Amino acid sequence: MNIGILGIGVIGSAVAQGFLKDGDLEHKFYISPRGENRSQALEKEYSQVVRCKSNQDVLDASEVIIVSVLPQKGLEILSELEFKSNHHVINLMSDKKLDQIEAVIGKTKSLTHMVPLSFIQNREGPIAIYPQNKFVIDLVNKLGHVVAVDDVNKIESIAAITGLMTSYYRLLNDVANWGENNGLTYEESKDYTTNFFEALSKNASSGDLNILSNEMTPEGLNEYALKYLDENMTFDKWINTLDPMLKRVK
Repeated sequence: MNIGILGIGVIGSAVAQGFLKDGDLEHKFYISPRGENRSQALEKEYSQVVRCKSNQDVLDASEVIIVSVLPQKGLEILSELEFKSNHHVINLMSDKKLDQIEAVIGKTKSLTHMVPLSFIQNREGPIAIYPQNKFVIDLVNKLGHVVAVDDVNKIESIAAITGLMTSYYRLLNDVANWGENNGLTYEESKDYTTNFFEALSKNASSGDLNILSNEMTPEGLNEYALKYLDENMTFDKWINTLDPMLKRVK
């Protein structure tokens, strides 16, 4: 399959690397020249990557088009291009609706919205897709855990949840720093903290969150921490953050 990527920023580059991981030669990639450093690095590292001279060259060479340009200028960029009726178009711009994009590019063979995260480059994590599309699901299935939804409100809620990613990393870093300030080296604290939260997430994915979130020894450390955070409305602040993010996505 010939896959074109418009916009080689953090996410566009991560998607390409996910496909290309471990010498996978299944697809050939035609990438736009913008994001110069990343696009040149990809072409240099992978034999099946071609850095095109223009965005239109990407479209002309590809069957699948992944749109990963900056949302601020996304529709303007797309309006200058000629899409084909047999293109499968995958949109990564979080704040652009599919009907907005279709109005600019015209009818294509398929048009889907996908929400990947940077760790797609390691073929890890969730990949949200709307609407459910077998072709796209089969194409990206090996890149992570696909969550295909059938309602635009669902993909918007998922997009809002992704906004917590950097805050989660901040939490881990602050915990690691606390450990360093209390007798551990930073590396020891980071090593324990990240493995601890990783194990919690793995256990949560197969468990009942309602049970796990109330599972604690009476008067133990977990009960103390939960009560302290709850009394200080810490959980409310995390959840309340989602509402304005969802409003922005919508």
